[in-house]
Amino acid sequence: MLEGFPFLFTSNTPKGDFMNVGTPPTKLTAEVIAGWGAPDNWMLRLWKKLKQRAVIFCLITLRREMQYIDGDMDLSGLTSAEGLTLPRKIGGCLDLSGLTSAEGLTLPEEIGDWLDLRGLTSAEGLTLPEEIGNWLDLSGLTSAEGLTLPKEITGNLFLSGLTSAKGLTLPRKIGGGLDLSGLTSAEGLTLPRKIGGGLFLSGLTSAKGLTLPRKIGGFLWFSGLTSAEGITWPEEIGGDLDLSGLTSAKGLTLPKEITGNLFLSGLTSAKGLTLPKEITGNLFLSGLTSAKGLTLPEEVGGDLDLRGLTSAEELTLPEEIGGDLVLNGLTSAKGLTLPRKIGGDLVLSGLRIPPEEVFKSLQD
Repeated sequence: MLEGFPFLFTSNTPKGDFMNVGTPPTKLTAEVIAGWGAPDNWMLRLWKKLKQRAVIFCLITLRREMQYIDGDMDLSGLTSAEGLTLPRKIGGCLDLSGLTSAEGLTLPEEIGDWLDLRGLTSAEGLTLPEEIGNWLDLSGLTSAEGLTLPKEITGNLFLSGLTSAKGLTLPRKIGGGLDLSGLTSAEGLTLPRKIGGGLFLSGLTSAKGLTLPRKIGGFLWFSGLTSAEGITWPEEIGGDLDLSGLTSAKGLTLPKEITGNLFLSGLTSAKGLTLPKEITGNLFLSGLTSAKGLTLPEEVGGDLDLRGLTSAEELTLPEEIGGDLVLNGLTSAKGLTLPRKIGGDLVLSGLRIPPEEVFKSLQD
């Protein structure tokens, strides 16, 4: 019997049997294990002591006949896969986020939910299952060298640690989002034709060599771009479009339809800017100091942020704004014609004249 050692145990959850790391409240005996509801076909065997975070863990492995787990496995405390034998199939999630190396790691043939390997810094020795039922986290990888991804991933794919796309072959289909926010260059990057969720490319400062998917089901995060030249947009973007890093609209041709928010808060001039006729979400143009050359959408479903404007000269607002209208940079209401309908707040806190004069000028 053992007393006081942290160890791996099973407990019942609504999804099934969950493998977790914990500390026994009493001595480790067959009766104690049975009290946690461990299935009859489990045999827990003390295999090896591992040092992790200055605490001794006892690795307990599954009997070879145990080929399938219906629920989840949490092995996030492990820093090494040495001696680890996993089932052939796991119906739920597999958390191996503490591993820093894939050496000696043989993953299940099938994982029904997500797989967390965020602690890996290298793909050396890593063989991934052909089927992963949800997201895959490899955000700790700094290089794609030696990485072979499944042909299809149902959920999100996290590769935010990569700074280069060299050697990267992405799945043909990604059902969720794709996080490549660490890339500083699009050189060698081939994206899938369709991404079901959002696409993070916030580390790119240039679109040179970039071919975007035909369809992106979620947002497109491009906040690091300082120039829009060379961009060919997807036919459809299902969420927000973040271009807050652009300081000029030169070469910018926006998609005809944007379902979410549009971030253009870095623009200091509207020169060359053509906005969609309708924006479902918020429109952020807070960097503009002048409305010269600005043609706003006919309809903005959310907020319209023009807080950088110091004058209403040449400003034509939409007839209807679904959210807030932010114009707190204006010091005068001269020439200002407000929308017929504003669904949220009207922010005019920068006006430096008495309120009665404001309303008088607006009525005029």
